[in-house]
Amino acid sequence: MWLPALGAALFVAAGLWWAVSPAAAPVVAEPAPSASAPVTPPPPPVPVASAVPPPPPPASAVPPFDGRLPQGAPAGGPAAAERMRRVRQPLQLKGAGGQP
Repeated sequence: MWLPALGAALFVAAGLWWAVSPAAAPVVAEPAPSASAPVTPPPPPVPVASAVPPPPPPASAVPPFDGRLPQGAPAGGPAAAERMRRVRQPLQLKGAGGQP
């Protein structure tokens, strides 16, 4: 029962401290350069890469998927082939109306 009361007291104390504390000192701007100092132009802006990704290629440029791995993709070995067989088996049974 005392824990919520402690939390409320700390919240009120923090609010009062914030309300009565003095405001932060204003930021003083740098003085303007004197007329005798040489003026250097600012550096040119650096080009930034666009945050927008390029649009996807048109559907006609994407070849249809034939189920084979692309050339150079890792085969995975016999353990991966066994896992794939176990994953495909229920899907084939479901797609064929429950018959293998």
